[in-house]
Amino acid sequence: MTAIIGFSTTNSLIVASDSQISYLPGTSMHTGVQKVVSVKFGADGKQGSALLAMAGALIHMDHFRDVFERKATQALIASGDSIAAIAYESLKESRNTIIGGHYHPNLLAGSVDQYLSDYDAEFILAYYAGKEPRLYTFSLHGGAVIREKRLFTALGSGMSIANFILTDFDLNALQFIQSLGLAAYTIAMCKENNTACGGKTQIGVLQPDPASCDILENEM
Repeated sequence: MTAIIGFSTTNSLIVASDSQISYLPGTSMHTGVQKVVSVKFGADGKQGSALLAMAGALIHMDHFRDVFERKATQALIASGDSIAAIAYESLKESRNTIIGGHYHPNLLAGSVDQYLSDYDAEFILAYYAGKEPRLYTFSLHGGAVIREKRLFTALGSGMSIANFILTDFDLNALQFIQSLGLAAYTIAMCKENNTACGGKTQIGVLQPDPASCDILENEM
């Protein structure tokens, strides 16, 4: 599963991850996988921007990303909930496609649920609704897009380590450079203490101006 995190400060949304992943659970690990991406909305890419962090089975992670990016280009952002709604529609389509490709009448319904659990993909979505920062989490197995009430969230096998670190910080008191350092440090600690985490650290930065969206890489 590896580790992905997201948090909000007074002037930015930060998401971060390692870059190690497996094609499917139980297969060999690969590093250098892009797990933090920027997504633009509207045909001209000017309807809005979001950051997406991904963990889990690479084949299903990439499938969701393809669906989400396709729907994003067709999107009209009418409200603060529009991007989350696009994520939900993309999640539904991805689930239906994956189930359709692996389910057959001889399987019990529980087998489908077990397949989605065993070969899950998890996601953190971060964007601004106007000036309001929003964080959402969702997974193929869970099937729901859930808004995070805290200023931070974490998913993947490094989740407990990341939550332990982020809980101790007053995130709204951080300066921009401090927030980048915290993201890099948190993922570094996940890699140091969890063998499922590895590779370079990827950090995404989103600020209220939709044009201000950057993906950074760190060797830690």
